[in-house]
Amino acid sequence: MSSQSLWLRPPKTATGRDHLGTQAIPIALYDQLLPGITNVTDRARYFSFYPWLFEQMGKRGIEDELPVLRRAECLFALIAERHALKRGEPADLHGFAMVGRDTLVPLLKDGAREASFASLAGQDSETEERVYFKNKGGGFRQYYLGPLRELELVGDPHEQGTVLAAAMDEGVDAERFFRALAAGVVSVEELDALAAFCPCALPDSEQEREALIGVFFDRNDHYGDSGLQRRQSLALLLDAVASGAGAGGDLSSDFRAACYAGSVDGAPAWEPAEDLLDTRGMWAVYEANELLSVALQGVLWASLEYLQEHQGVADSSAWLADRMSDLAASFLGADAELTFSEAQRRASEELPPLRAWTDESHEIQRARTVPEAQGVAEALRASLDVLIALGARPVLPDAPYRAFSVADHQRRAYACNLRSYVDLCGGAWADQRLPEFVRWVALRWGLEQHMRVSLRKLHHESLDTLRFQPTDDGIHLVANISPAFTSPRLRTAIRMLRDLGLLDRTEAGGWELTPRGQEILEWCT
Repeated sequence: MSSQSLWLRPPKTATGRDHLGTQAIPIALYDQLLPGITNVTDRARYFSFYPWLFEQMGKRGIEDELPVLRRAECLFALIAERHALKRGEPADLHGFAMVGRDTLVPLLKDGAREASFASLAGQDSETEERVYFKNKGGGFRQYYLGPLRELELVGDPHEQGTVLAAAMDEGVDAERFFRALAAGVVSVEELDALAAFCPCALPDSEQEREALIGVFFDRNDHYGDSGLQRRQSLALLLDAVASGAGAGGDLSSDFRAACYAGSVDGAPAWEPAEDLLDTRGMWAVYEANELLSVALQGVLWASLEYLQEHQGVADSSAWLADRMSDLAASFLGADAELTFSEAQRRASEELPPLRAWTDESHEIQRARTVPEAQGVAEALRASLDVLIALGARPVLPDAPYRAFSVADHQRRAYACNLRSYVDLCGGAWADQRLPEFVRWVALRWGLEQHMRVSLRKLHHESLDTLRFQPTDDGIHLVANISPAFTSPRLRTAIRMLRDLGLLDRTEAGGWELTPRGQEILEWCT
């Protein structure tokens, strides 16, 4: 008989982000709502710059593309940053979110007359700690390659990319750009001469801008259902601005709240064009899922914070859930006798109107307090308020994900979801008194769910994200979590709409439609 010994590599400890698996489905939802745009595709002009760059390299017979690509990204960012400095303007319209910007900006500080970027663009052993980007394929492969392929701007087919490349070439000096690439050093005068490459120049490059608008809004119906959905989400954003959303500057948060509540400012109803109503309903489901997610994270945070306050050790998860139930009973007072269904019926009568989302007692505002809660009781109370309010509102259909593609296996893998919430509201939770409900959530959808999610990550990715460890003498705290919302690509979409000249800032710092933005909105609806 033979035997074999295998050494096991210890798992890597990681902080983790989605400790309850509550963010997986919201991410899948916004992936369907804004396809072709991601949270790291910050600037619209990269969608024409990369096709243009590869077309130019092909014309010049350049076969080793990566070194030229890396230099081009550096030069592109330097041009934008120099343009902001020369005009004395903030980087917001110029170099903000350009690939490698943080590393490249110091080259232009203190009155420098030239910028040597060749060594930063390289990736050899001598310069590895100083390169602008660790990924050998630069920001192109790290951020933009997937969306560019999805939109058929690079790869095969790439007819749309060829159109964009030709459009960009009409407004820039390719020869001058490639001379600077070859030199690896560029004077500020040369950067000034290349200012047409700056993202702020996109609205003035009309052929290029219109080609990009055609891609993002799928004006030729080239991309099928995904193109239509992207168009409708972007048009809904434009409609929200036209209706007054973002007047205070935070358009992303206002848009999400407006979709959920049906009002852009908490007062009159927001009635977008009929063609956009279904999309607004889909964003409302996404936002409801976010409220559920952050409320459950708040319950887990409160449980672990209580554990921290008690020497970081508890007899068991059940004991800790009991303490959450006791705490809820103490701040609920007489309301502790209410069942969950009774609490929801009362909430439906006493909550501020759904449209009044700016009211501090509205679930939108209560959820926003969870990540900043001061103390266990505050976090638990805010989370409970949200969990009650969600089912008391006429927002959730019986089948919340009906308009989306959410597979059964996804809902099983990520059990804390809106479908399960709706079922439990009419099932196991209905007759539970509120402290009993809090115990159920703290244990089943909190501590035990965290253990399931963490063990799955440990098994599949060899990552240890456990925030507490079960031992023979109870559970021991490792660290707490940080409740957070997901980032649903809205901020990048808003920036790209501004780059395209469809949105602009008001003098007061809010948002407004440009005349071209109004035209595109009218075309979409």
